This record gives sequence, structure tokens and C-alpha cells, in this order.
Amino acid sequence: MNPSEHNEYGDNPAELSEQVAFVASMEQARLDAGSAGEYMAVMIDRYETDQRNIPALFQLRRIADFTAQSRFTPEFADDALDTSNAFYAGSLLAYDVAIQHYDDQSWPLEAATLFGDAMHDLARVYRGEGAWTTKKMQLAADELLINAEWDVDDEGDSPIDGMVRRWAAEMHGYSDNQRYMMMGFRHIFTLITDRELAMDDAATFEAMMVEAELDQDFPHTRTLDDLRRGLWDTFVDHKITKGPIDMNDGVQVTKAINSFTYDAEAYMNQQDELLPGDDVSIRGFDTSYIIYDDSAPGETIGLLAQHERIEGEFVQIETMQIPVIESASQLHERVMGKGGDVSMESSIGKTEIVSVVVLKHATIVRTPVERPSAAGTARHKRPLASFPYVPQDKYVAVVLNPTLEINVYE
Repeated sequence: MNPSEHNEYGDNPAELSEQVAFVASMEQARLDAGSAGEYMAVMIDRYETDQRNIPALFQLRRIADFTAQSRFTPEFADDALDTSNAFYAGSLLAYDVAIQHYDDQSWPLEAATLFGDAMHDLARVYRGEGAWTTKKMQLAADELLINAEWDVDDEGDSPIDGMVRRWAAEMHGYSDNQRYMMMGFRHIFTLITDRELAMDDAATFEAMMVEAELDQDFPHTRTLDDLRRGLWDTFVDHKITKGPIDMNDGVQVTKAINSFTYDAEAYMNQQDELLPGDDVSIRGFDTSYIIYDDSAPGETIGLLAQHERIEGEFVQIETMQIPVIESASQLHERVMGKGGDVSMESSIGKTEIVSVVVLKHATIVRTPVERPSAAGTARHKRPLASFPYVPQDKYVAVVLNPTLEINVYE
């Protein structure tokens, strides 16, 4: 998939021809299924029964549900649910279009990270440090829909735009639901093409470095997937072996922390992939981190966005008791109040024992992110990368999870 297919499709005849051919294949698949609605039903069943796609689909549903908070959403609850379902269907169609261009088995998880980060960024801007309020949620949902608005007429449609418009009209007629299905497609497709633009820029930059014979100065990293997996398995096995811990019993908690830490140290002493003093880079889906100082009380807890990574000097693997961190999934269940697990909401404000990767001299690196215009038809220049401030006399502890990506600089 070429990023220019979405908005600048008329500039390159080859890209336009490729898009026409792709749409023709999609239309044939629709005919084979019987109708646009039947194609969508088969597609939804295929993805929802494949566990690899569940995290991405959860994020798509989360985004679609959030649109119900907007002032532009129909007033009555049943109508709002219908438009949210239409937005979800359009989002899933964009996911289907994208996944046909990727053979990499890691794409579903990458997509979940991408979609989750989009909502994380929206929450960061509109919720800020405080709690969600009705007004904040309304403004955030308004922005989501405004940026996804389908504002071109039929004659200005690209081949893919036109296909989605026809399918939405076939399924919903010329109604709010048609418009919401098109907006769902536009929102997710734009997120995916923006991602490719960023990847293309990174590849171009590295190629320029090699051409200029500066590649020897370009830092290289090595991924520590086996080590992360081993640490996680050690932590989980220990939890299963020891059984439930009464978090209100200080003695039990202290014993558990010491025992967990001993196991982690034993595992780390058996390997040489990651040693104290190594420079590392960490990122991941729903990744939580804690900024703290051993000499002073208090700590800062945050979630790492998809376009951010934490870099610093590795200190050690520790076990900590921390407040339950509100992850993206918990935020969805608590705020939306739809289909939630009551235990998830009740866990907020409590504490848990976690295994963490501790760094010092750490920096949170935020890579450039391109933003579409409000109409979604033009692109702003990318902002320069920014580096959120982390006091250099404090430690950063990154909570271990199964998706964490740990890279060590060579």
C-alpha cells in the first residue's frame, strides 16, 4: 500500500492504476459473497475468530464506541449505537484493506498498538492529568469525527473512496450510518497511511546515511525477545506457584517481592545479553512506566504512547508494589461502561506487584508524527521530535509485559 493512494492518488498514474486493480478485486469478492453486507459479515467472522486479530479489533471497537460521545452523534441511544456500529464496520473494512498488503505475522499486534495509541494521544490532549469529564470526552470525540469527515463529493473520490461510498450506501442507504461507515474507514485508513509515511521517511534517512558513507556512525540495536520472554515466564510461573497474595498484609507483600526479585536475579545471572550499564531502548503496547527517586516519596506513573520509546542505561530487574495503572483497556471499560468486567473497574486505586526494567539517565523519545488537516485532505508538516523531560537524578521503571520490546545498543 502506498501512502499517497489515499489523498494524492491523482499525482501518479501507476499508483492510480494499482488502486483501480485492487478495487476491482474487492468488488469481485463482494459479488462472490452476494452483497457488501454479506462480505462484511464473512470478514467480521474471519477476523473475530482469529485470536491474532482480537487486540486490534478491540481497539477498533473502542474507537467506534467513543464516537457516541460526540455532539454530532444522533441524540437517541439506539441511533448512537447504530452509528457506532457503522463506524466500526468502516474501520474494520480499512483494516481488511490494509491487512491484504501485509504478509508479516506481526502486523495484527502492530495495528493494535497503532490504533490504541491514537486513542491514547486523544486522551492525553483532552483529558490531561485530570479525570475524564463529559465536556472533555465530547470535545475529544468531536475532533475524532471532524478529522474523519468525508468531505469530498462523488466526483472527487479516489477508487477506494468510491468503493467505500458505494458499499456504505448499499448497506445503509443515504443516511447517518452511511456517513459514519465512511468516516470509520477514513479514520483508520489515515492512521495506517500516516504510519507508512513515517516508516518511509525512516528508511530514506538510513539510506542517505549509507550513501554518504556515514552508516558506521548510525547506532544499531539488537532485540532481546528471548530475554523478555524468559523474564515474563519466570514472573508468571512464580505467581502461579505462590498463589494469591493478600495485598493488605505487609508481611506477605514483602516476602512476595523479595521472592520475585530473587527469581529475577537468578535468571539474569544466567545470561549475558543484558548487563548493568548497557544502553537500551524500550517500547511496547499498553506499556506503563514509573518515574521515582529512592530518596524521596512520591512517583509519577504514565503510559507510553506508540510513537514514544524510553532510552536509558540499564540498572537491573526489580519487583515493585505500585498502584494499579489505568491501561487503555481499563480506561475503555471504566469510561464507556459497556460490556465491561466489573473486576477491572474495581481494581482502580488498588496496588499490585509487578516486575520492572529499571533504567537511569533515561529519556522519553517522541518520534515525529504527521497530522492530517481537519478535513483529512491535506497534511501538516511533521513536527520535530520532542523529548519529554525526565529528571536525570530519578529512575524510570518500565513495567514488564508480554508485548514489551527491549533493544540493546551494540
